[in-house]
Amino acid sequence: MSSDQASGPVDQAKLAELRALERPGKEGFFAKILGVFLDDAEKQVERIRRAAQERDHEAVAIAAHTLKGSSYYVGAGRLADLCRQLEELAEQGILEDEPAAGVERELVEVSAVLAAEAAKAKS
Repeated sequence: MSSDQASGPVDQAKLAELRALERPGKEGFFAKILGVFLDDAEKQVERIRRAAQERDHEAVAIAAHTLKGSSYYVGAGRLADLCRQLEELAEQGILEDEPAAGVERELVEVSAVLAAEAAKAKS
């Protein structure tokens, strides 16, 4: 884990890499990436919540795996690590409230940072 990840919910170096994908005449790509992540992350957390209530270990693992990958992509390493832990527990047939709650809490922090970055990119 980088020091940027350790000090905040999102790795600023990774965000800089994503910002660098912007091209003249194609502005808005960075904000769009972040917006897609934020929309999908909420859907995946809802899937985790619903699947956990239904005791569907496989669905929890799939949603956690999906969120893990996209979290790494946007630099949300702590969130990705929490998703990995949740995925591993679900694959072992273990569904506990705390790992899922940890994912939700971390997503709140990540969402605040990424929403602010997207807003800055649009202005």
